[in-house]
Amino acid sequence: MRDIRREALVPYSAIQMFELIERVEDYPRFLPWCLDTQLISRTSDSVSATVEVGVRELRVRVTTRNDKRTPEFMAIHMEGGSFRHFYGEWALRPLGDIGCHVVFRLQYELALRAEALAGRLIEHAADRMVDAFVRRADTVYGAPLPGVSSPASGST
Repeated sequence: MRDIRREALVPYSAIQMFELIERVEDYPRFLPWCLDTQLISRTSDSVSATVEVGVRELRVRVTTRNDKRTPEFMAIHMEGGSFRHFYGEWALRPLGDIGCHVVFRLQYELALRAEALAGRLIEHAADRMVDAFVRRADTVYGAPLPGVSSPASGST
């Protein structure tokens, strides 16, 4: 099983970052490995969608139900897809007027061990997920919060 954890300090509010994370239908616009999404449902407590990621002819799909507590937490539960195990979390902690601390965690295991190439694709995408959302925030929101001159992004 793979366990990936990435985090960053960003010059945007937790609600701004949460809104980007929650809008799964926008993912193909800014996640280069995201080929398609289908929003299934959205309520105040959850969002469900199917996401397809891929490179060239390699494609992996996963349908998730994401329980949310706006703006600080989202749990990603697999409902169907090419995985034996798939669970993720987004945690956002407000840092006053300087931004927020973003933590992304993903645990997964593909259903077939022979899918080594697919595993590398998922790992590549997960490894760059936080940075992609920070770049999206730069595009959508423009200037960071007042008093913050430059992004404090630092993926670990």
